Amino acid sequence: MNLTFGFIAFFVSVIIPGILFRRFFYYGEFSKQFDSKDPVLHSIFYSIVPGVCIQVICFVLGDWLLSFEIDNTQIFNVFKDFVYSGEKDINHDTESFLNDSLDTFIYYSLSIFFVSIVSGHIISRMIRWWGLDKKYKILKFKNQWFYIFSGEILDFEKFELGKTLTTDIQIPHNQKISTTYADVLVDNTDGMRELYTGYVVDYDLCSEDISQLERIYLLDAYRYKKKDKEYAFEKSSPLIKKDSSKLDISLDEVEKQVEYKSRIRKKIPGNVFVVSGKDILNINLTYVPSEKKRKIREQRSQKTLQIISNTYFVISILLILLHFTYKSIGLNATWFGAHIRESNWLAIILVGIACIQILSLFIPSLDQENNKYQYRPKHIFVRLVALIILYIIICLFQYLKLLSPEFPLWNPFI
Repeated sequence: MNLTFGFIAFFVSVIIPGILFRRFFYYGEFSKQFDSKDPVLHSIFYSIVPGVCIQVICFVLGDWLLSFEIDNTQIFNVFKDFVYSGEKDINHDTESFLNDSLDTFIYYSLSIFFVSIVSGHIISRMIRWWGLDKKYKILKFKNQWFYIFSGEILDFEKFELGKTLTTDIQIPHNQKISTTYADVLVDNTDGMRELYTGYVVDYDLCSEDISQLERIYLLDAYRYKKKDKEYAFEKSSPLIKKDSSKLDISLDEVEKQVEYKSRIRKKIPGNVFVVSGKDILNINLTYVPSEKKRKIREQRSQKTLQIISNTYFVISILLILLHFTYKSIGLNATWFGAHIRESNWLAIILVGIACIQILSLFIPSLDQENNKYQYRPKHIFVRLVALIILYIIICLFQYLKLLSPEFPLWNPFI
Protein backbone atom coordinates (compact mmCIF):
# COMPACT_ATOMS: atom_id res chain seq x y z
CA MET A 1 0.00 0.00 0.00
CA ASN A 2 2.82 2.39 0.91
CA LEU A 3 4.81 1.44 -2.19
CA THR A 4 1.67 1.92 -4.27
CA PHE A 5 1.26 5.43 -2.89
CA GLY A 6 4.84 6.23 -3.83
CA PHE A 7 4.26 4.81 -7.31
CA ILE A 8 1.17 7.01 -7.68
CA ALA A 9 3.28 10.09 -6.90
CA PHE A 10 5.86 8.96 -9.48
CA PHE A 11 3.10 8.17 -11.97
CA VAL A 12 1.50 11.60 -11.64
CA SER A 13 4.82 13.47 -11.78
CA VAL A 14 6.60 11.59 -14.58
CA ILE A 15 4.52 8.93 -16.36
CA ILE A 16 1.37 10.95 -17.10
CA PRO A 17 3.31 13.92 -18.61
CA GLY A 18 5.26 11.47 -20.77
CA ILE A 19 2.10 9.69 -21.93
CA LEU A 20 0.37 12.98 -22.74
CA PHE A 21 3.42 14.16 -24.67
CA ARG A 22 3.54 10.97 -26.75
CA ARG A 23 -0.23 10.98 -27.33
CA PHE A 24 -0.21 14.45 -28.86
CA PHE A 25 3.17 14.00 -30.56
CA TYR A 26 1.85 11.19 -32.74
CA TYR A 27 -1.04 12.67 -34.68
CA GLY A 28 -2.96 11.97 -37.89
CA GLU A 29 -1.39 9.21 -39.96
CA PHE A 30 1.28 8.70 -37.28
CA SER A 31 -1.15 8.04 -34.42
CA LYS A 32 -0.70 4.29 -34.96
CA GLN A 33 2.65 4.67 -33.23
CA PHE A 34 0.71 5.45 -30.04
CA ASP A 35 -1.70 2.53 -29.79
CA SER A 36 -4.01 1.77 -26.90
CA LYS A 37 -3.25 -1.93 -27.48
CA ASP A 38 0.38 -1.44 -26.42
CA PRO A 39 1.34 -3.31 -23.22
CA VAL A 40 1.16 -1.17 -20.09
CA LEU A 41 4.84 -1.64 -19.24
CA HIS A 42 5.76 -0.73 -22.81
CA SER A 43 3.85 2.56 -22.62
CA ILE A 44 5.28 3.37 -19.18
CA PHE A 45 8.85 2.66 -20.27
CA TYR A 46 8.69 4.88 -23.36
CA SER A 47 6.99 7.65 -21.36
CA ILE A 48 9.68 7.94 -18.67
CA VAL A 49 12.25 9.83 -20.77
CA PRO A 50 9.92 12.58 -22.10
CA GLY A 51 8.23 12.78 -18.68
CA VAL A 52 11.52 13.33 -16.84
CA CYS A 53 12.70 15.88 -19.42
CA ILE A 54 9.46 17.89 -19.19
CA GLN A 55 9.46 17.76 -15.40
CA VAL A 56 13.09 18.91 -15.11
CA ILE A 57 12.74 21.70 -17.68
CA CYS A 58 9.49 23.00 -16.17
CA PHE A 59 10.88 22.89 -12.63
CA VAL A 60 14.07 24.75 -13.60
CA LEU A 61 12.13 27.38 -15.56
CA GLY A 62 9.52 27.67 -12.82
CA ASP A 63 12.15 28.09 -10.14
CA TRP A 64 13.95 30.66 -12.30
CA LEU A 65 10.83 32.69 -13.08
CA LEU A 66 8.76 32.22 -9.92
CA SER A 67 11.48 31.54 -7.32
CA PHE A 68 9.99 28.49 -5.59
CA GLU A 69 10.35 28.64 -1.83
CA ILE A 70 11.49 25.03 -1.56
CA ASP A 71 14.88 23.41 -1.91
CA ASN A 72 15.92 20.06 -3.37
CA THR A 73 16.38 18.48 0.07
CA GLN A 74 12.75 19.12 0.95
CA ILE A 75 11.57 17.59 -2.34
CA PHE A 76 13.71 14.50 -1.69
CA ASN A 77 12.35 14.10 1.84
CA VAL A 78 8.74 14.35 0.65
CA PHE A 79 9.14 11.67 -2.02
CA LYS A 80 11.13 9.44 0.34
CA ASP A 81 8.31 9.60 2.88
CA PHE A 82 5.75 8.78 0.19
CA VAL A 83 7.58 5.54 -0.59
CA TYR A 84 8.73 4.48 2.91
CA SER A 85 6.17 6.15 5.17
CA GLY A 86 5.20 2.78 6.68
CA GLU A 87 8.62 2.25 8.21
CA LYS A 88 8.87 5.49 10.19
CA ASP A 89 7.06 8.67 11.01
CA ILE A 90 6.91 11.34 8.37
CA ASN A 91 9.34 14.22 8.76
CA HIS A 92 8.59 17.90 9.10
CA ASP A 93 9.07 18.65 5.40
CA THR A 94 6.38 16.15 4.39
CA GLU A 95 3.98 17.36 7.08
CA SER A 96 4.46 20.96 5.95
CA PHE A 97 3.92 19.92 2.34
CA LEU A 98 0.65 18.11 3.07
CA ASN A 99 -0.68 20.98 5.17
CA ASP A 100 0.42 23.99 3.16
CA SER A 101 1.59 23.06 -0.33
CA LEU A 102 -0.62 20.21 -1.56
CA ASP A 103 -2.92 22.54 -3.52
CA THR A 104 0.14 24.21 -5.08
CA PHE A 105 1.42 20.80 -6.15
CA ILE A 106 -1.93 20.02 -7.79
CA TYR A 107 -1.88 23.28 -9.74
CA TYR A 108 1.72 22.67 -10.70
CA SER A 109 0.90 19.14 -11.92
CA LEU A 110 -1.99 20.43 -14.02
CA SER A 111 0.38 22.99 -15.53
CA ILE A 112 2.84 20.18 -16.33
CA PHE A 113 0.07 18.23 -18.06
CA PHE A 114 -0.81 21.28 -20.14
CA VAL A 115 2.83 21.86 -21.09
CA SER A 116 3.15 18.18 -22.08
CA ILE A 117 0.14 18.42 -24.39
CA VAL A 118 1.23 21.69 -25.99
CA SER A 119 4.88 20.69 -26.39
CA GLY A 120 4.00 17.33 -27.96
CA HIS A 121 1.57 19.03 -30.34
CA ILE A 122 4.01 21.76 -31.37
CA ILE A 123 7.22 19.70 -31.62
CA SER A 124 5.71 17.06 -33.91
CA ARG A 125 4.27 19.69 -36.23
CA MET A 126 7.55 21.60 -36.31
CA ILE A 127 9.30 18.40 -37.36
CA ARG A 128 6.79 17.92 -40.17
CA TRP A 129 6.70 21.61 -41.10
CA TRP A 130 10.46 21.83 -41.65
CA GLY A 131 10.72 18.29 -43.09
CA LEU A 132 13.18 17.21 -40.41
CA ASP A 133 11.76 13.68 -40.44
CA LYS A 134 12.85 13.38 -44.08
CA LYS A 135 16.34 14.75 -43.41
CA TYR A 136 17.27 13.00 -40.17
CA LYS A 137 16.58 9.32 -39.68
CA ILE A 138 16.31 9.63 -35.89
CA LEU A 139 13.28 11.93 -36.32
CA LYS A 140 11.54 9.75 -38.91
CA PHE A 141 8.15 8.40 -37.87
CA LYS A 142 7.70 4.64 -37.93
CA ASN A 143 4.71 4.76 -40.27
CA GLN A 144 6.74 4.15 -43.42
CA TRP A 145 3.60 3.54 -45.48
CA PHE A 146 2.57 7.19 -45.10
CA TYR A 147 5.79 8.30 -46.78
CA ILE A 148 5.32 5.65 -49.50
CA PHE A 149 1.67 6.30 -50.39
CA SER A 150 1.95 10.10 -50.08
CA GLY A 151 5.00 10.27 -52.35
CA GLU A 152 7.13 11.95 -49.67
CA ILE A 153 9.52 9.03 -49.89
CA LEU A 154 10.89 10.71 -53.04
CA ASP A 155 12.11 13.58 -50.83
CA PHE A 156 14.44 11.34 -48.83
CA GLU A 157 18.14 11.77 -49.56
CA LYS A 158 18.63 8.39 -51.24
CA PHE A 159 15.61 8.88 -53.49
CA GLU A 160 16.68 12.43 -54.33
CA LEU A 161 19.96 10.96 -55.55
CA GLY A 162 18.09 8.28 -57.46
CA LYS A 163 15.95 10.86 -59.26
CA THR A 164 19.11 12.39 -60.72
CA LEU A 165 20.13 9.01 -62.18
CA THR A 166 16.88 8.17 -63.98
CA THR A 167 14.53 9.98 -66.31
CA ASP A 168 11.52 7.82 -65.50
CA ILE A 169 10.45 9.98 -62.55
CA GLN A 170 8.63 12.92 -64.10
CA ILE A 171 7.57 14.71 -60.89
CA PRO A 172 9.08 18.23 -60.71
CA HIS A 173 10.80 19.46 -57.59
CA ASN A 174 8.40 20.72 -54.87
CA GLN A 175 5.45 19.43 -56.91
CA LYS A 176 2.66 18.08 -54.69
CA ILE A 177 1.18 14.65 -55.26
CA SER A 178 -2.52 14.70 -56.15
CA THR A 179 -3.14 10.99 -55.77
CA THR A 180 -1.39 7.63 -55.97
CA TYR A 181 -2.26 4.92 -58.46
CA ALA A 182 -1.41 1.37 -57.37
CA ASP A 183 -0.90 -1.95 -59.12
CA VAL A 184 -1.38 -4.59 -56.43
CA LEU A 185 -0.42 -8.22 -57.06
CA VAL A 186 -2.16 -10.60 -54.64
CA ASP A 187 -2.16 -14.32 -54.01
CA ASN A 188 -5.76 -15.50 -53.68
CA THR A 189 -7.09 -18.47 -51.75
CA ASP A 190 -6.82 -20.76 -54.79
CA GLY A 191 -3.09 -20.21 -55.01
CA MET A 192 -3.43 -18.10 -58.16
CA ARG A 193 -2.08 -14.59 -58.55
CA GLU A 194 -4.29 -11.70 -59.57
CA LEU A 195 -3.50 -8.08 -60.35
CA TYR A 196 -5.69 -5.23 -59.05
CA THR A 197 -5.33 -1.56 -59.91
CA GLY A 198 -6.92 1.59 -58.54
CA TYR A 199 -6.37 4.89 -56.73
CA VAL A 200 -5.18 4.54 -53.12
CA VAL A 201 -7.51 6.51 -50.84
CA ASP A 202 -6.65 5.00 -47.47
CA TYR A 203 -4.91 2.12 -45.72
CA ASP A 204 -4.80 0.36 -42.35
CA LEU A 205 -1.75 -0.89 -40.47
CA CYS A 206 -1.46 -3.99 -38.32
CA SER A 207 -1.81 -3.08 -34.65
CA GLU A 208 0.85 -5.64 -33.68
CA ASP A 209 3.38 -4.45 -36.27
CA ILE A 210 2.81 -1.06 -37.89
CA SER A 211 5.39 -1.84 -40.56
CA GLN A 212 2.88 -4.30 -42.07
CA LEU A 213 -0.23 -3.41 -44.06
CA GLU A 214 -3.55 -4.81 -42.90
CA ARG A 215 -5.62 -3.58 -45.86
CA ILE A 216 -5.65 -1.05 -48.71
CA TYR A 217 -8.68 0.85 -49.97
CA LEU A 218 -8.88 1.45 -53.74
CA LEU A 219 -11.18 3.64 -55.83
CA ASP A 220 -12.01 2.97 -59.49
CA ALA A 221 -10.60 -0.54 -59.11
CA TYR A 222 -9.95 -2.98 -61.96
CA ARG A 223 -8.91 -6.61 -61.99
CA TYR A 224 -6.49 -8.20 -64.44
CA LYS A 225 -7.09 -11.91 -64.58
CA LYS A 226 -4.61 -14.23 -66.22
CA LYS A 227 -6.27 -16.85 -68.44
CA ASP A 228 -4.94 -20.24 -69.34
CA LYS A 229 -3.13 -20.15 -72.70
CA GLU A 230 -4.66 -23.32 -73.99
CA TYR A 231 -8.14 -22.09 -73.06
CA ALA A 232 -7.51 -18.73 -74.70
CA PHE A 233 -6.17 -20.43 -77.80
CA GLU A 234 -9.06 -22.87 -78.25
CA LYS A 235 -12.06 -20.81 -77.14
CA SER A 236 -11.27 -17.18 -77.73
CA SER A 237 -9.35 -16.99 -80.95
CA PRO A 238 -11.46 -16.22 -84.01
CA LEU A 239 -8.54 -17.30 -86.14
CA ILE A 240 -8.88 -20.95 -85.09
CA LYS A 241 -11.02 -23.21 -87.23
CA LYS A 242 -13.23 -25.93 -85.85
CA ASP A 243 -10.86 -28.53 -87.18
CA SER A 244 -7.76 -27.99 -85.09
CA SER A 245 -5.71 -30.19 -87.42
CA LYS A 246 -6.08 -27.64 -90.21
CA LEU A 247 -4.69 -24.24 -89.30
CA ASP A 248 -4.37 -21.48 -91.86
CA ILE A 249 -2.48 -19.02 -89.60
CA SER A 250 1.18 -18.66 -88.89
CA LEU A 251 2.85 -19.49 -85.59
CA ASP A 252 3.56 -15.77 -84.90
CA GLU A 253 -0.11 -14.91 -85.29
CA VAL A 254 -1.06 -17.65 -82.84
CA GLU A 255 1.43 -16.37 -80.25
CA LYS A 256 0.11 -12.81 -80.59
CA GLN A 257 -3.47 -13.98 -80.22
CA VAL A 258 -2.67 -16.07 -77.12
CA GLU A 259 -0.72 -13.20 -75.53
CA TYR A 260 -3.55 -10.75 -76.25
CA LYS A 261 -6.15 -13.04 -74.73
CA SER A 262 -3.99 -14.21 -71.79
CA ARG A 263 -5.11 -11.29 -69.58
CA ILE A 264 -8.42 -9.49 -69.37
CA ARG A 265 -9.14 -6.14 -67.65
CA LYS A 266 -12.43 -6.07 -65.80
CA LYS A 267 -14.03 -3.24 -63.84
CA ILE A 268 -14.81 -4.19 -60.26
CA PRO A 269 -18.35 -2.97 -59.39
CA GLY A 270 -18.82 -0.93 -56.23
CA ASN A 271 -17.48 2.26 -54.72
CA VAL A 272 -14.50 1.09 -52.64
CA PHE A 273 -12.44 -2.06 -53.14
CA VAL A 274 -10.59 -3.42 -50.11
CA VAL A 275 -7.46 -5.53 -50.55
CA SER A 276 -6.27 -7.64 -47.62
CA GLY A 277 -2.68 -6.91 -46.71
CA LYS A 278 -1.82 -10.52 -45.88
CA ASP A 279 -2.47 -11.54 -49.53
CA ILE A 280 -0.35 -8.81 -51.12
CA LEU A 281 2.81 -9.97 -52.88
CA ASN A 282 4.03 -6.65 -54.22
CA ILE A 283 2.82 -3.13 -55.00
CA ASN A 284 3.77 -0.82 -57.85
CA LEU A 285 2.90 2.87 -57.30
CA THR A 286 2.51 5.74 -59.75
CA TYR A 287 2.38 9.26 -58.31
CA VAL A 288 0.10 11.72 -60.06
CA PRO A 289 1.33 15.31 -59.55
CA SER A 290 -1.08 18.23 -59.09
CA GLU A 291 -0.27 21.89 -59.64
CA LYS A 292 -3.62 22.89 -58.11
CA LYS A 293 -2.91 20.95 -54.94
CA ARG A 294 0.50 22.59 -54.67
CA LYS A 295 -1.09 26.03 -54.87
CA ILE A 296 -3.71 25.13 -52.27
CA ARG A 297 -1.05 23.91 -49.84
CA GLU A 298 1.02 27.00 -50.48
CA GLN A 299 -2.00 29.20 -49.69
CA ARG A 300 -2.60 27.30 -46.46
CA SER A 301 1.07 27.65 -45.57
CA GLN A 302 0.97 31.39 -46.17
CA LYS A 303 -2.17 31.69 -44.04
CA THR A 304 -0.49 29.83 -41.18
CA LEU A 305 2.62 31.99 -41.39
CA GLN A 306 0.47 35.11 -41.40
CA ILE A 307 -1.32 33.90 -38.24
CA ILE A 308 2.09 33.35 -36.59
CA SER A 309 3.16 36.86 -37.57
CA ASN A 310 -0.07 38.40 -36.23
CA THR A 311 0.26 36.40 -33.01
CA TYR A 312 3.77 37.80 -32.55
CA PHE A 313 2.38 41.33 -32.90
CA VAL A 314 -0.37 40.66 -30.32
CA ILE A 315 2.07 39.10 -27.81
CA SER A 316 4.42 42.08 -28.23
CA ILE A 317 1.56 44.48 -27.40
CA LEU A 318 0.56 42.40 -24.36
CA LEU A 319 4.17 42.37 -23.18
CA ILE A 320 4.26 46.16 -23.30
CA LEU A 321 0.93 46.42 -21.44
CA LEU A 322 2.26 44.03 -18.78
CA HIS A 323 4.64 46.73 -17.58
CA PHE A 324 1.65 48.91 -16.67
CA THR A 325 -0.75 46.26 -15.34
CA TYR A 326 1.57 43.97 -13.37
CA LYS A 327 0.16 45.15 -10.01
CA SER A 328 -3.45 44.46 -10.92
CA ILE A 329 -2.69 40.86 -11.98
CA GLY A 330 -0.73 40.04 -8.82
CA LEU A 331 2.89 40.27 -10.03
CA ASN A 332 3.93 43.01 -7.63
CA ALA A 333 5.55 40.56 -5.17
CA THR A 334 7.41 38.60 -7.88
CA TRP A 335 10.78 39.22 -9.51
CA PHE A 336 8.96 41.06 -12.32
CA GLY A 337 7.52 43.56 -9.86
CA ALA A 338 10.96 44.07 -8.31
CA HIS A 339 12.39 44.52 -11.80
CA ILE A 340 9.94 47.32 -12.62
CA ARG A 341 10.45 49.05 -9.25
CA GLU A 342 14.23 48.78 -8.93
CA SER A 343 15.58 48.80 -12.50
CA ASN A 344 16.61 51.84 -14.49
CA TRP A 345 14.09 52.87 -17.18
CA LEU A 346 16.66 52.20 -19.92
CA ALA A 347 17.27 48.70 -18.54
CA ILE A 348 13.51 48.04 -18.56
CA ILE A 349 13.31 49.08 -22.20
CA LEU A 350 16.28 46.90 -23.15
CA VAL A 351 14.80 43.86 -21.38
CA GLY A 352 11.49 44.41 -23.18
CA ILE A 353 13.24 44.66 -26.54
CA ALA A 354 15.23 41.48 -25.76
CA CYS A 355 12.00 39.57 -24.97
CA ILE A 356 10.46 40.71 -28.26
CA GLN A 357 13.70 39.77 -30.03
CA ILE A 358 13.48 36.23 -28.61
CA LEU A 359 9.97 35.88 -30.04
CA SER A 360 11.14 37.20 -33.41
CA LEU A 361 13.40 34.16 -33.86
CA PHE A 362 10.26 32.11 -34.60
CA ILE A 363 8.58 34.70 -36.84
CA PRO A 364 8.68 34.42 -40.67
CA SER A 365 9.93 37.30 -42.79
CA LEU A 366 7.75 39.03 -45.38
CA ASP A 367 9.24 39.12 -48.87
CA GLN A 368 8.17 42.51 -50.26
CA GLU A 369 8.72 41.50 -53.89
CA ASN A 370 6.57 38.34 -53.83
CA ASN A 371 4.43 39.42 -50.87
CA LYS A 372 5.00 36.02 -49.23
CA TYR A 373 5.98 34.96 -45.73
CA GLN A 374 8.96 32.67 -45.43
CA TYR A 375 11.73 31.66 -43.03
CA ARG A 376 15.12 32.91 -44.12
CA PRO A 377 18.23 31.59 -42.31
CA LYS A 378 20.01 34.90 -42.98
CA HIS A 379 17.31 36.92 -41.16
CA ILE A 380 17.21 34.46 -38.25
CA PHE A 381 21.00 34.67 -37.92
CA VAL A 382 20.90 38.48 -37.83
CA ARG A 383 18.18 38.40 -35.15
CA LEU A 384 20.21 35.92 -33.12
CA VAL A 385 23.32 38.12 -33.27
CA ALA A 386 21.25 41.15 -32.20
CA LEU A 387 19.84 39.13 -29.29
CA ILE A 388 23.33 38.14 -28.13
CA ILE A 389 24.44 41.79 -28.18
CA LEU A 390 21.35 42.81 -26.18
CA TYR A 391 22.05 40.05 -23.67
CA ILE A 392 25.61 41.25 -23.11
CA ILE A 393 24.40 44.83 -22.60
CA ILE A 394 21.74 43.69 -20.12
CA CYS A 395 24.35 41.70 -18.18
CA LEU A 396 26.50 44.83 -17.98
CA PHE A 397 23.50 46.82 -16.73
CA GLN A 398 22.96 44.30 -13.94
CA TYR A 399 26.67 44.42 -13.09
CA LEU A 400 26.44 48.23 -12.87
CA LYS A 401 23.35 47.84 -10.65
CA LEU A 402 21.11 49.51 -13.24
CA LEU A 403 19.09 46.29 -13.44
CA SER A 404 17.37 44.74 -10.42
CA PRO A 405 19.49 41.97 -8.81
CA GLU A 406 16.30 39.87 -8.50
CA PHE A 407 15.96 39.70 -12.28
CA PRO A 408 16.54 36.00 -13.19
CA LEU A 409 19.60 36.34 -15.40
CA TRP A 410 22.73 34.25 -15.72
CA ASN A 411 25.33 36.99 -15.54
CA PRO A 412 28.95 36.07 -16.36
CA PHE A 413 30.16 39.43 -14.99
CA ILE A 414 28.94 38.73 -11.44
